[in-house]
Amino acid sequence: MQRFIRSFAAARFDQEGPSRDPVAPAAHQPPDYMQGYDAKTLWYDAIWDAGRITVVLPKPLNFTKLLRQAQITLDDQPTKIQRFRVFRRHALITLPAPSRAKRLEMKGENWRLSSPVHAAEPELFEGLNAGLMISKDNDLQWIEDWARFHIHHHGLEALALIDNGSTRYEPSDILDAMERAGLKAGYVARTELPYGPKAKPGPYRHGSTFLQTAHLNAMRRRVLSKARAVLQCDLDELVWAQGQSIFDLCKANRFGFIRFPGSWRRISTQTERLPRHADHRFSRQGDRTCPHKYCIDPQGPFGKAEFNPHRLEDHWLAATFSSKRAEFWHCASISTNWKTPERSATTGSVPDPIAQKALEEVFGASPDSQPRYE
Repeated sequence: MQRFIRSFAAARFDQEGPSRDPVAPAAHQPPDYMQGYDAKTLWYDAIWDAGRITVVLPKPLNFTKLLRQAQITLDDQPTKIQRFRVFRRHALITLPAPSRAKRLEMKGENWRLSSPVHAAEPELFEGLNAGLMISKDNDLQWIEDWARFHIHHHGLEALALIDNGSTRYEPSDILDAMERAGLKAGYVARTELPYGPKAKPGPYRHGSTFLQTAHLNAMRRRVLSKARAVLQCDLDELVWAQGQSIFDLCKANRFGFIRFPGSWRRISTQTERLPRHADHRFSRQGDRTCPHKYCIDPQGPFGKAEFNPHRLEDHWLAATFSSKRAEFWHCASISTNWKTPERSATTGSVPDPIAQKALEEVFGASPDSQPRYE
């Protein structure tokens, strides 16, 4: 397997520097909101590709004026913002750069920040069926199992994983799990910046979780722009397309895009051992449905749209898609909080013969017979 470990190019104010205003008003903030809020990161990544640098930022809010007034240099040569776009939870600044620059610096009154500039590497995943996800401290066995399932049923070939500050292992260990599964290529990039808090239920609920959306779009630009197709779903989600490859369905669609709903799958009984994807062969009447996930051809008609965990950020037509040919199974106990009651509840679960057959093809009749990490 080809193995790639990379870093992001973030720039962050210290405690004495400027702070981003909170998204949620005080009345919508739970007690620990500000503790988890990223008030200090100005940008997450800077990527050079095809004569320009894309700077990927958290939603700027009150930092917008600061950014527009900043003096910007690339390798000490002054430049100006070519384009500034703000989305729901992230923003993009485009800087002209006919030749590759190695360092980006911005400065204003009483502040100065800089970071490296990394070149895009689309050739690493060129022509491959690729997965994209974010993960933190998830069991390595789960990473291997997720990859094995999607290799078997969909022809998955590569996985780009954002590691959000795992402390249980190193990026090389994640790549080992990918290699055990049989992938052709694995790419791991680590960030240790705040994921972001949820506000109280209501209009501000998810608006402060900048990190995931921004890093999905950074990874898209870094390594995925020439992939055959990209499946965006999480480690606790298994995609099922009635025995077909989700990547092939995506490529067959005239828009190069397929968006599909999810439903919960559960284990039959609570267990003290580590739950596995293979345990999730049961459904339960009354479980709520799960927000959509998708697979996209990055070179297709929707290929320039911004990624969101559940849809394309800036393409109204893509939001209308909902395929009946594919779905995903949200595995309730594949979670670092898998022992919490709402995740591990099994009362009322009934066997799902389709899930059981699909899982047995990969993992056998009993997940206990499969190898596992200690």
